Amino acid sequence: MKFHQLTLSAALAVTTLLVSFASFAITQPNDTRQQTELFLNNELTWIRDYINENNQTGLRIKQASTPLIETIAVWDANHDLIFPDTQSSAHLNDYIVTNNYSRLEALLLTATPTAWEAYDINADALFFCQNEGLSVCVLLKAAELSTALSIPKDQLVTGLLAENKHLVASQNDSYFYSLILILLTILLGSTAYIFFQRKNKESTSTGHDTNDIFEMGDMRIDPRRMSITRGNYSEQISVRDLKLLTCLFQHPDEVVSKDKLYNAGWGRDFVPSSRSLEQHIVTLRKKLDPKRQYKPVIETVHGQGYRFPKDSF
Repeated sequence: MKFHQLTLSAALAVTTLLVSFASFAITQPNDTRQQTELFLNNELTWIRDYINENNQTGLRIKQASTPLIETIAVWDANHDLIFPDTQSSAHLNDYIVTNNYSRLEALLLTATPTAWEAYDINADALFFCQNEGLSVCVLLKAAELSTALSIPKDQLVTGLLAENKHLVASQNDSYFYSLILILLTILLGSTAYIFFQRKNKESTSTGHDTNDIFEMGDMRIDPRRMSITRGNYSEQISVRDLKLLTCLFQHPDEVVSKDKLYNAGWGRDFVPSSRSLEQHIVTLRKKLDPKRQYKPVIETVHGQGYRFPKDSF
């Protein structure tokens, strides 16, 4: 056996042992999301109380005096928006709801019964939606929520935005976990030259930086502003919207399978339902072209997946 093959085998064996030991010694179930939602269920009961009393003035006063909350949106059982009242004069934070209305509706579709999404690219604010009878979406300040729960912001955001439960290092053992990661990096780095010629061709072929503005036909996508522009029309998009559009953009005129889009938008550990992707694509198409006045940038290939028809533009 060649020297570099021996080195690789030894490194992989030691890596496996270290990962197994680290997982056994310092991991625990991630209950950040469960803990946070339990806190919010107790903390935000007044929203439904004010709505049941039809007391929108009281709700606005309470919202303004609660540092945790940026804004609130509430729909009734028929999915009609009942707060904020669009028939009355707009208040300061109502623009967040009106500017992100389609985004909130799309997020509610994924709420079973709750869903989370970063409002901005730095996750300084978080949308929390709950779909039970009354559908409620609240924009929460991440720093205030972190303080209330005594959980570091980065750990909080990671736990809340995770689609599935994962094992994460406990806070008390974070130093030891970091040491394990350093050792793994050194071991894997010593064998990296073996794989240098086998890099994933797909990851280098596009040369696309996901932070740069890119174009799909007549549509410009701005990942930093989380927005799309087509002529005089512009709209906000969600993080999942951006992931799906980026995946299609990186494979122009190719049929992208549903599994690949699930991996891009939901993650490899997500177990897809029969309609999650289809429902999200329907909502995304409406968001990209609500009046159906532009060429479609997402084409359905029945029984196979979806395609960005670049050559048609």
